[in-house]
Amino acid sequence: MKRAALAVLLACGSPQTTRVDLPPAPTASADPHTASLDDLACKPHGLVAIDPDPSGALDAVGLNAALLSARDFAQRCCAGDETGDATVRVTVSPEGYDTRVEITPENLAGGATGACVYASFHRVVVKGYRGEPSTTDIVVRIR
Repeated sequence: MKRAALAVLLACGSPQTTRVDLPPAPTASADPHTASLDDLACKPHGLVAIDPDPSGALDAVGLNAALLSARDFAQRCCAGDETGDATVRVTVSPEGYDTRVEITPENLAGGATGACVYASFHRVVVKGYRGEPSTTDIVVRIR
């Protein structure tokens, strides 16, 4: 009986291993002009003007989406050592193409990070519309 069990084990043997050759992992490009993923994360969204709604009033939904996109980018601002919560006040004008951006507190408004936050929100552009100026406060968490 022991011989039969040993014969079965030897007949089955150990599983065959198969060698799979994989290509080498990609390496960083030697070209200094090739953007890394970190660099791409620091590129703002494109400048797109928000059209008024069909009645000629401010497209609040479009403005809100643009502000959220700007906030998301601003939270990834790469330059600077500043951290904290900044309040960004964005005012758009019915005359169009006039976006005012104010950042508080002052320590987050200045420096490289403040410049990045400002640039991100200044890219929110609204075409002329009927109505009053619209002001929105949005909190940006800079970490």
